[in-house]
Amino acid sequence: MVVWEPGGRAGNWNPHRHILMTSGGVTSQQRWLEVGYFPFEALHKQWPYHLCTMVKARVGPQAMQQPIDALWRQYPHGLVAYVEKGKVPAGGQGLAYSLAQYVVSPPISLRRILCDDGQRVRSWSRDHKTGTRQVAELPVLRCIGRMVQPMLPKGLHRMR
Repeated sequence: MVVWEPGGRAGNWNPHRHILMTSGGVTSQQRWLEVGYFPFEALHKQWPYHLCTMVKARVGPQAMQQPIDALWRQYPHGLVAYVEKGKVPAGGQGLAYSLAQYVVSPPISLRRILCDDGQRVRSWSRDHKTGTRQVAELPVLRCIGRMVQPMLPKGLHRMR
């Protein structure tokens, strides 16, 4: 399961994906094959490779070769920036519930909005690294822009 999240905790533009993997998969003969162990380093490099290959096919290899080469030089160990190893809940139910919240919840809850005077909106979020409460104040239109980021275009559907 892959969950796309366009914003960070503060509602800022921070596009990223949460990936939930099983310990195996279905073969072409429709039988379950247990993998047991999947090397994290392979995932670190394989999905960006396939992503870059698709982007090159869509945009054109000449236009994308230089930016993609720059990315690989800047991130030689892969594009995954933040990973919590070993924190998978038993049975995966807690993790699946947590990821589902990204799909069905608004980018910021009403309780995090401290004030709104019609011109500016002040809200708070918890910083991942320090654990401290961060307060931000934005113009109303920028705040609304951050809130509509996860909205899908007409005709696209979310799978729940």
